[in-house]
Amino acid sequence: MSSEPKVDGATLTGVSETALLTLKVRASEARRPDAIDFDFAKFGYSRRQDMALRALAFDDAT
Repeated sequence: MSSEPKVDGATLTGVSETALLTLKVRASEARRPDAIDFDFAKFGYSRRQDMALRALAFDDAT
């Protein structure tokens, strides 16, 4: 376990608060016994900048 302090979720609002809910649901789905077994490591390390850029492009277009 990490000794770093936890983030106080009570201070989150708007998009940050909504994103946290989405993250919680994704985490619980990942723990399901019937979860998809897939080796994402085959794609290599990524900082996921591509996802952020794709989201930005989508936001700009809509």
